[in-house]
Amino acid sequence: MLRALCYRARESTSEPVIKNLQILRFLAAACVLFEHTQYESTTRPFIDNSQYQLVDFFFWPGGVDIFFVISGFIMYTIGRHQFARPAASTDFMLRRIIRVVPSYWVFTTLMIVAAAVFSGSVDKGSMSVLDIVRSYLFIPYVNAYGGYYPVLSLGWTLNYEMFFYVLFAIALLFDARRGMLFVISSLTVLGVVGMTGLVTVPVLAFWFNSIVLEFVFGIGLAWLYQKGWRLSLFAGLGLFIAGLLLVMLGKHHHLDLTALNCRALWLGLPALMMCAGLVMIEKPGTAPGIVRALVFGGNISFALYLSHPFAINVTALLAKKADIHQPWLFMSLAMLCALCAAAFFYLAIEKPVTRVLNGLIRKRAVPQST
Repeated sequence: MLRALCYRARESTSEPVIKNLQILRFLAAACVLFEHTQYESTTRPFIDNSQYQLVDFFFWPGGVDIFFVISGFIMYTIGRHQFARPAASTDFMLRRIIRVVPSYWVFTTLMIVAAAVFSGSVDKGSMSVLDIVRSYLFIPYVNAYGGYYPVLSLGWTLNYEMFFYVLFAIALLFDARRGMLFVISSLTVLGVVGMTGLVTVPVLAFWFNSIVLEFVFGIGLAWLYQKGWRLSLFAGLGLFIAGLLLVMLGKHHHLDLTALNCRALWLGLPALMMCAGLVMIEKPGTAPGIVRALVFGGNISFALYLSHPFAINVTALLAKKADIHQPWLFMSLAMLCALCAAAFFYLAIEKPVTRVLNGLIRKRAVPQST
């Protein structure tokens, strides 16, 4: 029975892209997109919400937890053979900066410009010069409203990501056993202590958060995947659905309000189940069109995550002028606009800039003839 549910692959896939992982990235970004689109629809005075039923059976911000598990998976996957190699730590950190910083700085700058141009609509109270500098440098701080949100509020997740990258870059200075022990133990201490709620000192409390355990979950999943462990289609889809149901159960019992300190348990573990359920049924080979479309959705997921608040607000301005009052119509248009904007940004800016900057790193790595 057990062998019918899980098995060890005889040959590990050498494909550069894990298609189901990309689909998970798109799913995570889509959850966050829906959450913010629905919020904007229900708070805009020109939208008639008298007949609208809030879609709140699922904790949509949990897409972030899927992202964190995926991040742990990817960092272990790309770094597992780099431990103790010369310049591996520097190269790893440079590539992470290239992947994250340009796009994040673009949208952070757009937010600052929007605050200046539309000062009547965008509150600049949380945008002091020091706050702007700290936002660009991924340094968490308590803003004017008492939250750990940078100028571009979505950037709170990237503060955790950059912290994880720094830990992993330090780990690469050592051999694999000691390096992974350093990363896993550091994150485990921060996460477990965070669940106790004992650390309340700003900004230290930001790092002592159970959510960092989700990076560890992703590392564990990647280790199993690289060892060749796989699930049958039935077991994988069952595990994915079970993860979804657990998030719904947590939402039903209002754990998003009463158990935020234990987020890694009621959201992180289900996110791990969803990721494992799809990743561990990955099959090499050519994918059908719908899968390729979803994989492309994963490619644009970072751009979608950063850009969608701007797309939603532009849609709201146009919808108000067009006299659109129906919530589902507004939400559909806003999400379509967000997807189109993200695809454009990815193809026109993010992808070529990343390619050029990575090319510069490769040129520097090649010894110059004298």
